[in-house]
Amino acid sequence: MKMPNKIINKAHVFLLLFAIINVLTIINLQKRSLNQISSNTSDIEDYTKKYQIEKANLELLEKIPAFGFDNLVANWTMFKFLQYFGDSEARKITDYSLSSKYFSILVDRDPNFTRAYFRIAPAVTLKAGHPEETIRILEKGLSQISPARYRANYLWVYKAVDELLFLGDTEGAIKSFETAAEWSSIIKDTPREKSARRTAKFLQQDPDSKTVQVGAWFSVWVGAPDTETRNLAQRKIERLGGRLEITEDGRVTAYPPQEERG
Repeated sequence: MKMPNKIINKAHVFLLLFAIINVLTIINLQKRSLNQISSNTSDIEDYTKKYQIEKANLELLEKIPAFGFDNLVANWTMFKFLQYFGDSEARKITDYSLSSKYFSILVDRDPNFTRAYFRIAPAVTLKAGHPEETIRILEKGLSQISPARYRANYLWVYKAVDELLFLGDTEGAIKSFETAAEWSSIIKDTPREKSARRTAKFLQQDPDSKTVQVGAWFSVWVGAPDTETRNLAQRKIERLGGRLEITEDGRVTAYPPQEERG
């Protein structure tokens, strides 16, 4: 039976329109994909260029005289670091490798700016992956400050944690904990003194103590510059058999492995 011409013509028109729509859709998707690739390429080039410029600026900052305004240079360095650290999209491409340069410049210009240490040191160790640089710069800063500086005694704990967890230097960690205890004693920080002495004693008796390692990772959690680092510290605590407890009012407690609890 022969179909009417009108029906055949409508079917042809429908198929033609369907084909055109499909072709246009494919072209549009291809354009979007190309634009995305172009945009991504542009971002990579832009971030890489900015990284090179910032690296050159830091190298210049390491050399130029401050004419007595070293503390201002240190403040400016900290401000620039916070911008650098906070640009998470750029860091995915060019990483955190400049963190140690910011830290080194800051300590060279104003070793007494200890508040900044607590923000930059974890970035150098955990983000840039250079705990040996953190220790080297901390030693340089600590050699120039007094125990009376802001939380200077706790900087020795930071150093001990890096030595213990990331370098496996138990002897170095023991010495750092002992120094933390001495500085705490000088400034009458009794809780910190007792804690540091107890930790040093633990390490002397049991260098592989999971309790000490849990405590060290808890220090990392407390001083973490971001959520990602806190999550890492919590995972490490749990793998050691410990537990991190956060109450509704925001208090945080780390519990050692069950077999090492007194």
